Amino acid sequence: MTKNLIIVESPGKIKTLSKFLGKEFIVEASKGHVIDLPPSRFGVSTENGFVPDFHVVKDRKEVILKLQKLARTVDRIYLAPDPDREGEAISWHLANVLNIDPLSECRITFNSITREDVLKSLQNPRSIDFPLVNAQQSRRILDRLVGYKLSPLLWQKVCLGLSAGRVQSVAVALICSREKEILAFIPEEFWTIDAELKTAGNRKFQVKLVKQAGKKTTVPDKASADKIIEAIKKAKLSATAVNSRERRQTPPPPFITSTLQAEAAQKFSFTPRRTMSVAQKLYEGVELGKEGQVGLITYMRTDSVRIAPEGLAELDEYLRENYSGDYLLKSHRHFKMKKGAQDAHEAIRPTSVMRTPEKMAAWLKPEQLKLYSLIWKRYVASQMAEARYKVVTIDVDVNDNLLQASGTTMVFDGFTSLYAISREEDEPDEIDTDGKQKLPPVEEGENLQLCSVSGEQNFTAPPPRYSESSLIKTLEKEGIGRPSTYATIVDTIQQRRYVHKSEGRLQPSDSAFVVNHILEACFADIINPGFTASMENSLDRIEEGEVDWVHVLADFYEPFLKDLKRAETEIDRVQIPSDMNCEKCGQNMVVRLGRSGKFLACSAYPACKSTINIPEELLLFANGVPKGPMAIAALLEQFGTEEKGDSEPIDEKCEKCGAAMHIRTGRFGRFIACTNYPECKNTRPIVKDIGVGCPKAGCNGRMLEKKSKRGRLFYGCSNYPECDLTTWAKPTGELCPECSAPLVWHSTKKAGKYIKCSGKGCKYKLVPEGIENDDQEE
Repeated sequence: MTKNLIIVESPGKIKTLSKFLGKEFIVEASKGHVIDLPPSRFGVSTENGFVPDFHVVKDRKEVILKLQKLARTVDRIYLAPDPDREGEAISWHLANVLNIDPLSECRITFNSITREDVLKSLQNPRSIDFPLVNAQQSRRILDRLVGYKLSPLLWQKVCLGLSAGRVQSVAVALICSREKEILAFIPEEFWTIDAELKTAGNRKFQVKLVKQAGKKTTVPDKASADKIIEAIKKAKLSATAVNSRERRQTPPPPFITSTLQAEAAQKFSFTPRRTMSVAQKLYEGVELGKEGQVGLITYMRTDSVRIAPEGLAELDEYLRENYSGDYLLKSHRHFKMKKGAQDAHEAIRPTSVMRTPEKMAAWLKPEQLKLYSLIWKRYVASQMAEARYKVVTIDVDVNDNLLQASGTTMVFDGFTSLYAISREEDEPDEIDTDGKQKLPPVEEGENLQLCSVSGEQNFTAPPPRYSESSLIKTLEKEGIGRPSTYATIVDTIQQRRYVHKSEGRLQPSDSAFVVNHILEACFADIINPGFTASMENSLDRIEEGEVDWVHVLADFYEPFLKDLKRAETEIDRVQIPSDMNCEKCGQNMVVRLGRSGKFLACSAYPACKSTINIPEELLLFANGVPKGPMAIAALLEQFGTEEKGDSEPIDEKCEKCGAAMHIRTGRFGRFIACTNYPECKNTRPIVKDIGVGCPKAGCNGRMLEKKSKRGRLFYGCSNYPECDLTTWAKPTGELCPECSAPLVWHSTKKAGKYIKCSGKGCKYKLVPEGIENDDQEE
């Protein structure tokens, strides 16, 4: 019997594929990338045509050995990673490590994990698409150029642990720009005027002032409002015009990546990362009893609204069986593709519309059912009839002041019988929701009676902060990033503490403003949405084989390197004198930034190590980095400081007895204890995240500051006991450029504080400008 090996990207697909491929196929997974740039050094030869120094990913060595062993036992190998740039690059790397000719017909792709799609791909294998590989490789190198060159500059000028990225910096710039608009916004007063009228038949309805002298204007103050109200009270009121028209609402297209993330955020409060994780599982396959494991949706990283012909045919059949003629279209509705869409895959849709959410409810977890229902309903609604509304307006003129009533009545629900459109608070509503009142029959010229009239004071509001979904929409609109990167961008800027959520919206930190200020001054292109979008377009052109990838990288790198050298000499260390003196020694306190935020530090360090925390919500650098002393004493007095006592209550219950927990101070410092002491002696240490990830290969934990039984500080991984990495020296979060061991802080009386390699026998040492005070962070 002929044996075939199919290599997919994710282990989650193995069971689904094995179910219908038969015994002649072995399915294994690469578990993502097997080859990549080295994590501990630059890895790109800029002097030699940007040749990347690719290495085997550390925790993929066993995967490769297993695949190589299997490859020797089969007759044919099919490379089936995801159908995108990343998947094509993984296929190329697999071809290299398995000695497969990349020009042979070794590559297969499928948009959904169904028998039909997979068997069709096996009948039509192709060679590796090298323009697609070059596009992925170029993006990877571009990101490495920016990250590895800019981040050390930020360590020297701001604080260790900061980073810059080709796309993340644009996202942070957008958020900072919006925050500046909000901070600079000056509310303006305006008044709205509403009245209640009634007909001769005693039917009441509401009108509001919409125009003055034929123009849409605002009433600026109470005096103006009172004048209009008085005119309304004295006037003889009648309906000067009654108009009726029909309005139609078209269903939205099936989901693409960005719209799925936005809608899931609106309706379920899912983060983009969570949405993609759930969608990945639906794509890879879910156990459906006798059917086995079935892929329920098509590929979820797409910017195309196109529907495959076979999908439309099945949808037609479903609609004819379940809806009457008024809900059906005479011909298929085709949606316009947005400019710059790659259209490599069709829209996100169910692999079979016959698998309704009701039928899937027994097999799906709650969050899976929510997302599947959303995808299914939007897909079906996209080929249903429009909703129709009757919109009636009644105009009442009072001395050039136009009062108007508006009423909207649904005539035919169409697609809205299945799917309701949600929207962001800053997006206009397609259908006027102000006009939901049911208006009585009124004839033009009919006299009306005033029941009441009132004015209400209002103030203009600043633009809202970005939510995760509105930021993704903006990135997509500006042509920044691609479907596969949106969730990562939003995650990264929060993990690196440039942005945090405030009431569900993204608010920048002072670190974000400082870094953005530096990039604006010396690297304007990096944070320019237009420039970043043009780079994305260049990557698309590389993918199409229209331009040479080396030329694209060279055109970017040469001016970038000049900007970098200029910044190294022109940018000063961010350390601002304040109007406060140290209470311990009388020296001036300076404002500094650390990984955990901003703080005041004594300028006499290391002789005096006095520090004062600055509240995170107090933004000091929104308008840039000041040249002179910063007035901060009054601000700290206004915001207050945290009072520390012997006991601090916390919102936590004891897991042993259920009593409240609190923070106490003992001989070795602060710890968490049960308030029911001595009856309950439950205690545990307070651990502090020092802001860096675990340096152990393959571990995604965070490094925590802990105390030994004798009160000595040490650092351990949050994934303990799965990861047992511990160290007495404080990790920096970076790896040694010479041996890849973790870099740690070290100090001696003679040399002071510096960074050294923790690897045995390695003598790498670094004393970056200004970094010697980093241990003043609180």
